[in-house]
Amino acid sequence: AGHFAHFDDGFLKNKGDYWSTHDDIQLTIDRVRELADKGTIKHLLIYAHGGLNSPKDSATRIKTMKDGFKRNGIYPFHMMYDTGIGEELKDIIKRAFTRSEGLFDKWKDTLQDASDKIIEGITRAPGTALWEEMKRGAASPFKTPSSDGVTIIYGFLSALADTDVKVHLVGHSTGGILISHLLN
Repeated sequence: AGHFAHFDDGFLKNKGDYWSTHDDIQLTIDRVRELADKGTIKHLLIYAHGGLNSPKDSATRIKTMKDGFKRNGIYPFHMMYDTGIGEELKDIIKRAFTRSEGLFDKWKDTLQDASDKIIEGITRAPGTALWEEMKRGAASPFKTPSSDGVTIIYGFLSALADTDVKVHLVGHSTGGILISHLLN
């Protein structure tokens, strides 16, 4: 707690083992400002993990990294977004049934090709769909100026505007995509 915002399909996930609410995030922003005023921290690290990470994997990483950063005057804040294989497959299937050009249309055409193209097509379609879903998940917290991700970043930047705290952005794999949307 106090070191992450958990997003699912672009919105703060307010249920489950790793939940986030606007009130919870505001408490974190206030705490970061307090630590900055005391001189305890000199840096805020916004970290976005890579793809195919379950919430539990992300939470484990956050817990493991937290103390080392804090010992060095860095407050780590992680952007958790659901990219575990199970979450992504669920979103892909849901999306396939809610639009006319779903996965099954791509598979139907692929199955009409020769056997080597069948294997290639079967792996390409889910792989592409999985990658596209992870990219959507990374972008969705920053779609509009009032999106949850934008609100959180604005909160941190506003709270730290008159301090010497430096803000660092780190993204691993699809986390880099999240960071690019954050910067926009």
